[in-house]
Amino acid sequence: MMTLPKSTKIALTIFVVLGFIGLYACFIEPFKLKVTEWEIDSDKWTAQTELKIALISDVHAIWPWMSAAHIETIVKKANALEPDLILLLGDYVGTYPFGIQLTPEQGVAPYKKLTAKCGVFAVIGNHDLHGISGWPEALVKTNIPVLKNKAISIECKNETLWIAGLEDLWYQNTDIQK
Repeated sequence: MMTLPKSTKIALTIFVVLGFIGLYACFIEPFKLKVTEWEIDSDKWTAQTELKIALISDVHAIWPWMSAAHIETIVKKANALEPDLILLLGDYVGTYPFGIQLTPEQGVAPYKKLTAKCGVFAVIGNHDLHGISGWPEALVKTNIPVLKNKAISIECKNETLWIAGLEDLWYQNTDIQK
């Protein structure tokens, strides 16, 4: 019986471990949708009313791991929370070397169904700047404002709330003075 050299055994072990990590990352993790609720108390928030905010981040739309149907599931879960405000925090684009990227129109279509009493707002993430272009424009076409180096005030539950969005720091596009 032939025995393998120690270096070959180590290389095979590393290969198998990395293979399992890759399988987990591609076929298990994308389908684990987790809702985490946090209660944040702040001395800066003087309003007497509570504000429920839903955050959706890092969807990375690419088939087969993150299809439009899967994004729709995320939208349904967010709507079921009955939030006052929904913030989309970027990285809509899937930029993996394998898989089929969704077009901006396909990826954004489920977001049309988001409902929040005080509105839905978006920012752009670093993956949205080097993948398929057109995601910010597609969001705007669905009536979701995209905040790029911009702050706006909204009325929410009879209170004025400021929301700010900055361009991605990695690409040196941030301009906090705007």
